Amino acid sequence: MSLAEPDNAVTGEIEDLLDRVRPKANSLIVTVFGDAIMPRGGSIWLSDLMALMRLLGLSERLVRTGVYRLSQEGWLTSRSVGRRAQYSLSEAGFAKFMAAGRRIYAPTLPRSTNTWTLVQGLQELSQADRQILRRRLRWHGFGQISTTLMALPGPEPEGLSEDLKAEDLDGKVLVFQSKLTGENGQSNMKSAASTAWPLDELNEDYAKFVQLFGPLSVNDLNAKPPSAAFALRIVLIHEYRRILLKDPHLPADLLPEPWMGSDALSLSAKVYKDVAGRSDDFLTRQLAAKRSEPAALSEDYWRRFGGLR
Repeated sequence: MSLAEPDNAVTGEIEDLLDRVRPKANSLIVTVFGDAIMPRGGSIWLSDLMALMRLLGLSERLVRTGVYRLSQEGWLTSRSVGRRAQYSLSEAGFAKFMAAGRRIYAPTLPRSTNTWTLVQGLQELSQADRQILRRRLRWHGFGQISTTLMALPGPEPEGLSEDLKAEDLDGKVLVFQSKLTGENGQSNMKSAASTAWPLDELNEDYAKFVQLFGPLSVNDLNAKPPSAAFALRIVLIHEYRRILLKDPHLPADLLPEPWMGSDALSLSAKVYKDVAGRSDDFLTRQLAAKRSEPAALSEDYWRRFGGLR
């Protein structure tokens, strides 16, 4: 049994959001896996995935191409059962989703800290290595303090060691903890943060996010078919994720004022909680294909944004 035909869920509001956000197909598939499929075991029949993505404007061709490329990149694995194909998160993909999810669905902004994780490149690093290192560290939120030094507030992020090993960089860098010292340490770091991270750009992106999703009437959307709640939830998290994963999550006293990330977090949590129930009902019904009972939602899911129950 595959998904039922869409129930006209792509409402005018959702169509407008998709037109304004213009998500890339592969990235949107990643969002659906991370937000909706992973909490239900991480596997889905290709036919069911195509039906879900159809609600978000993606054709079957784009979905087939997308899952093939994500499999090639190590995010997904697949198995065939007769003429049907089932896609699942790979072990590496699951780990990446978990790490990203802890940032995306966090209920609060980080507290101020005087402890920093520093990564110093050694002479063994080639120019190509440096580019790979910067890309991986920026994914974790590190900022460029100097030509060879990158920094992140707080303890070493989970998964950093594995990423460095995977890129064969662990023997070419030093990773250590440090504390700011001196009377002007914090103020100097705030000055450095303005150039180490694209804070003004992030603040503008957060402001646009609030302008885009703030006027939505959740009550009106919940009066529409349940799949509309699913579509809104995915578009919301997709756009929030796009901005948030570029955010280094600096302590509040290092950020410009006002910081729109706080408003974006509050709005995301509110809209997500408002549509989660109807969205879950829709997904549970539709993803119970050939099972006597739908897959139970994970405990990590119920903890999103401080608690969904």
